[in-house]
Amino acid sequence: MSLFPIYSPASAAVATITFTANGESTGTGAARTFSSTAIGTAADNRVIIVSVGTTGGGGGTDDCTSVTVGGTGLSKLVSKVHTDHQIAQIWAGSITSGTSADIVVTWARTASRTGIGVWAAYGIGTMEDSGSASISSSSSAMSTDLDISAGGVAMGYTFVSTGGEGASTSFTWSNLTENFDENIDPTGNHSGAAAAFAAAQSGLTVSSTPSASTALGTTVFAAWPPA
Repeated sequence: MSLFPIYSPASAAVATITFTANGESTGTGAARTFSSTAIGTAADNRVIIVSVGTTGGGGGTDDCTSVTVGGTGLSKLVSKVHTDHQIAQIWAGSITSGTSADIVVTWARTASRTGIGVWAAYGIGTMEDSGSASISSSSSAMSTDLDISAGGVAMGYTFVSTGGEGASTSFTWSNLTENFDENIDPTGNHSGAAAAFAAAQSGLTVSSTPSASTALGTTVFAAWPPA
């Protein structure tokens, strides 16, 4: 029998991320409501991540003024603006209760087609890295390099305007696992991907590549360490 106390080694913190839903809204308007959207299992350490995208529409400020989940506002973390009012953004915030909620996206102008992606992340800290990329009349990869802590998570979101070839465009993701790939209307597509990383990553190249040349494309990325 040992005369000394035996201690179990401390477990390293690990974050998780789960895709819960995507949504598509056609037509024009400033406010878009995605009713009864799945937001995952309720938990005290849950953070809801919502990606938003749009292209076209009326003049005015190219921005999203708010994203709410069940009436609770999220914080804008990443934003990229491209030609023809194309915008892709990542928003996130603590939502500890509920398994579904109305998600309301409010643009600063009368926007055209709108898409969202939704993830539930658990045990994440403050965003540690992000990036964005755009293409015009190209099928090139939209990529960035991310530093990700051991036990951390990352995600990406792509929004494209295909100039009428929307039904034929899909996406290939590198170093992130695709969660959805949807047409919004005949000229707009969006896609999202995410992954968790047991080992730390330094300058990991993550990317989204369209299957065909697109008129306009924008992708945003973000990474979080474990809390």
